[in-house]
Amino acid sequence: MDPKRIGSQFKPSTSKRSFLVITILFILSNSTLKAQSVTFSSGPSVPYGLFASNDITKKEAGFAKTGYHFSVLLEDLRKARLISPYVQVMYNQNKIDEEPLEKYLMANNKQIQGYNATAPWRQWMAMAGAKVNLFKSGYDLYAKAGIGFGTFNAISSIQYYDSLRVLVRNPAKTNAAAASLGAGFNIYLSPSLTLNSGVDMLYAKPNYGKVSFSDGAGNVLAITNTDEIIPIHIMQWYVGLKFYLGKK
Repeated sequence: MDPKRIGSQFKPSTSKRSFLVITILFILSNSTLKAQSVTFSSGPSVPYGLFASNDITKKEAGFAKTGYHFSVLLEDLRKARLISPYVQVMYNQNKIDEEPLEKYLMANNKQIQGYNATAPWRQWMAMAGAKVNLFKSGYDLYAKAGIGFGTFNAISSIQYYDSLRVLVRNPAKTNAAAASLGAGFNIYLSPSLTLNSGVDMLYAKPNYGKVSFSDGAGNVLAITNTDEIIPIHIMQWYVGLKFYLGKK
């Protein structure tokens, strides 16, 4: 992000949430009947690379902190078990590290008295891919890869000048492709239930367009001169339960 790049025109970005909703509903409606297992999992979302960078001189820095995610994964195990297709819907959220950004803003503008992020980085994603499985007695190991599409919400924030003057960074939202690589394991608790754990590496490069800034009354004051493109690099650790809907 580059808080210094301010323009003078405002063109609101168009949300395409309906496309993602239709995609998710199509995947779920066509996969639930075919799936032989469903996995519910959650865990910490650890940003890395530019997404976690606190370097204000880098316009792609995300200032993201460790957050959380949860997902639902449907897997088809009816055919050869060495390779099994899956679909996955997930939500991911990361707060912003306010302290370094606030220090920078206040050091470069003596009128600024404070900074507050009012909404975190958020993503809803639908993924499809395949697992390569290695089955052992009482447990199995797997590697997985997937591609998909998601709705990406940028942070919103407020810069405080005094009790009457504020500069509000308005929420920005866009759609973008995403990809993931991961590995994990299942420990069998019963013929129909396993303990699931693993890690996924998630990547996307959403373009949030030109971000607008408003006053406390909602009047648009300015926009950034260039599009805001923040690469999303996330390591998702997870633990959950895998339920078998049919015979393995």
